[in-house]
Amino acid sequence: MLLRDLTTETQRSLRETSDKVHLSDLCVFVVNSVKELKSIHRLAEEEHRLYSHEALTDADRARLATINVELDQCWDLLRQRQALRDAGRNPAEAHVRPPETVEGYEQ
Repeated sequence: MLLRDLTTETQRSLRETSDKVHLSDLCVFVVNSVKELKSIHRLAEEEHRLYSHEALTDADRARLATINVELDQCWDLLRQRQALRDAGRNPAEAHVRPPETVEGYEQ
């Protein structure tokens, strides 16, 4: 991924913190964030596909509940990475938190 492929806001944010975070850490941050965004996209597509069914089965409802937890975990991980980077720390310190933690957050 090239810097020009990132959004303007992301580019500005990356430039502002480039002196705080080593370039290799920044690359890891971007790669990991792209991976998380791909996971979010994949889960959202599956969610939309399930909701497009005429009627949801019990298995569909169970899968939707799992998808919602996984989405919350993905978004939480991205927010953790951003917060660590903004604080001048290594975004790789972020970790996936358990469902009972992320499910307790206010949206």
